[in-house]
Amino acid sequence: AFVNRDMADRQKQVRAAMKRITDALIRYRTKRTEYPTTLGELVPDYLEQVPETPWGHPFLYKPYVTRPIEDVPVKRGPAKQKFNTKLDGYYLACLGTDLQPGGEGMAADILIKDGAPLAESAFPPIPQPQPIR
Repeated sequence: AFVNRDMADRQKQVRAAMKRITDALIRYRTKRTEYPTTLGELVPDYLEQVPETPWGHPFLYKPYVTRPIEDVPVKRGPAKQKFNTKLDGYYLACLGTDLQPGGEGMAADILIKDGAPLAESAFPPIPQPQPIR
């Protein structure tokens, strides 16, 4: 029972840290119209420091462009497209104590896509081609 309670407490700590990161990302995007390239850019304006898991591992963060190529409306002539470089989506993950995809118990992954938890065991693919910054 003690081990189960400790495991539940650590899972709560991970979810609370991920919630703090997600809230900071939302505030950052509201002010700057896109997500940061790293979690370190949230410090010190949005977070005191970049949170870690209770076992000392970093959270994995990957921003991306959801629609790399956008259609530009034109009145006449051929359709036009432009390359979008605004980071408007992100993946946030905690890979558990083993730092490996998959797993159960404390080694289970917690995945977030654009602020919403994912039930799948892996992230969907990132739209291609992504801009190089």
